[in-house]
Amino acid sequence: MAFSKVLKFGGKVIKVVADFQETDKIGKENLDAIKTAVDEVGYVRDEGKNPLHSTMRKFTHKKRKGHLSFPPIPQPETENNEELFEWIYKESMNIFSQLRENIKETCELNPQYRRIKFRIYDDMLIFHVPSDLGDDWGYFKDNVLLESFALQSRLEKLNRYHFNNEELNRITEAKEKVKSLSHPPSNFSLANRFYKTDKLLAAYFSRESLMKLLFKFTTEEEYEKVIINQRQIDLKKP
Repeated sequence: MAFSKVLKFGGKVIKVVADFQETDKIGKENLDAIKTAVDEVGYVRDEGKNPLHSTMRKFTHKKRKGHLSFPPIPQPETENNEELFEWIYKESMNIFSQLRENIKETCELNPQYRRIKFRIYDDMLIFHVPSDLGDDWGYFKDNVLLESFALQSRLEKLNRYHFNNEELNRITEAKEKVKSLSHPPSNFSLANRFYKTDKLLAAYFSRESLMKLLFKFTTEEEYEKVIINQRQIDLKKP
């Protein structure tokens, strides 16, 4: 009896070790793939060739092998709207986190990009770019565009859910109330505020935030110019 318990326990240990080895293997493959991609980007930059060809290899290799820190959440097979709204919100945040991690990896693994800082604000990626970065900003921007493009298929799955008329009326009412505020929050902020109280609005605003985030990013200087211009317009209003 004692031996069988030991054998059973030993089997669990072996399984844990095997699982750890497999996870470690995937992690190393992922890191190797990223390092290879970074080397390719550096080579393309030095050779003056189109960086899209090289960086695309990174995305196809990494995404096809499933090396994602935040894998897609399967859509629930249910007619329960609350569960669907929960899925839209959580998968939106999942995609947001994946995009942030992908950009962070790009910044950390390439010496030229480590000086680039970024933040999420007003449903936009805002980058602080050193003035002496030169052409490297263009190559980095190509990376960001491809990272966004690689995640758009997950956004398309979220967009397959269409809100019905009753839901749209509630959404419209919420949007009108938000517009009436002196300083309307971003969609991302609204999604988090509504998550615990209204799953419908949390789902809507999280998806809206993601749709903007994957298609709109700017430098810190460009963003400040937009803000200054908007303030001047506001001052002219009666």
